[in-house]
Amino acid sequence: VFDAGADAGQQRSQIDLLASRASEYDVVFIHPSNIGAFTEPVRELISKGVTVVDIDTLLVPDLSTLDILTFTEPDNIFMGSASTEYLCKKINYKGRVVHTQGQLGHTGAMGRAEGFRQVIAKYPDIQVIDETPGEWSVDRTRQIWDDLLVKYDRIDGGFFHNDDMALGAYAALQAVGRADETVLCGVDATAPALRELKKGHIQCTVFNPPCRVHGYAFWAAW
Repeated sequence: VFDAGADAGQQRSQIDLLASRASEYDVVFIHPSNIGAFTEPVRELISKGVTVVDIDTLLVPDLSTLDILTFTEPDNIFMGSASTEYLCKKINYKGRVVHTQGQLGHTGAMGRAEGFRQVIAKYPDIQVIDETPGEWSVDRTRQIWDDLLVKYDRIDGGFFHNDDMALGAYAALQAVGRADETVLCGVDATAPALRELKKGHIQCTVFNPPCRVHGYAFWAAW
């Protein structure tokens, strides 16, 4: 198991290493951090007879050009729209909203952004004041929100492409005594987020079913 920590450069090095040791593997499962960043080593793996399974993010824009076994993903547009719809309802369909995105090259983030925009387009009294990518990082999101809280005297809601970033924003709000001001809604339903949801520190998350997405990938390869 290799974990690149959402670093595309490090993940590329890891996949290059796998390609150089292809004879050691029967199946390689890849959860890409960015679309189009790993095409050459993946082609090398496949050419050497290794079965490749793509999980959650497209390896290339058109998977028919790459001879992988299968691609499994959650419905990112649904997750983004469901969480955003709840956010809009909680702020009475008006006010300032921040859209904190994941990595822009991640097709899961693209889907969640599309779900967000589909919902926001229905409510003209909602103003999106910032869409800076938090890149899945708690620390990066904390920095973004520290700056936003200086710039704006009130932020009514925030939608985050994952729960970790929502918790980063909560920390920024709490630090300046504005924790009760903003409705925070994320995606993934991670254990830490569910604990904070029960405390009222975030208001909504939506379950990303990794047991199904990753589990089906293993089943298909088996």
